[in-house]
Amino acid sequence: MATEIGTYRIEPQRITTEVGSDCNYNPTEVNVLSTSPKAKITYISDAFTDKTAVRIDFISYGLSNYLYKIDDNDFQGSNEFTDIETGIHTITIRDPNGFCPDFSLTFTALSYPKYFSPNADGVNDFWNIQDLKDDPSALVQVYNRYGSIIATFKTSEQGWNGYQHGKLSPENSYWFKVSFTFKQQSTDFKSYFLLKRN
Repeated sequence: MATEIGTYRIEPQRITTEVGSDCNYNPTEVNVLSTSPKAKITYISDAFTDKTAVRIDFISYGLSNYLYKIDDNDFQGSNEFTDIETGIHTITIRDPNGFCPDFSLTFTALSYPKYFSPNADGVNDFWNIQDLKDDPSALVQVYNRYGSIIATFKTSEQGWNGYQHGKLSPENSYWFKVSFTFKQQSTDFKSYFLLKRN
């Protein structure tokens, strides 16, 4: 088995008696090219679930059976990870044969703030979904309990400051809808959060 790129000469050997005259036992040359793998993260759970599940899919596979680990955990043979907490995670892919060096992929298990407290203390003064800040198409609409839209903003912006029509909003639960791209498709997600006055 070739373990490096290059041109190799193959010389066949007969191990049984030749039958007929059509057999070709001439030497031949083959080129072995680099097979660096390329992979991507595929979400196999819905967005904003409490426990995210992902799978590693290969765009180009290479020549090995790979091992996988998430963050600082041990390597495993399965290319799927489940029950992942929200936040940013790194999956490392290893070729146990040592043909290629380890390489890593980073992804975010999506979450949104369950509350904010806009009291001008510099902490939690704005509500937004930071996990989608790099999605230029992501748009948030915030609703009051009567279903009226009171704020609209992009996730790449600062977010809602707790005001509506120039006045402070009361402490209450507020609904939101975020439109964003997930699994290469346009997706809507709805839920609620709490505005706290303290």
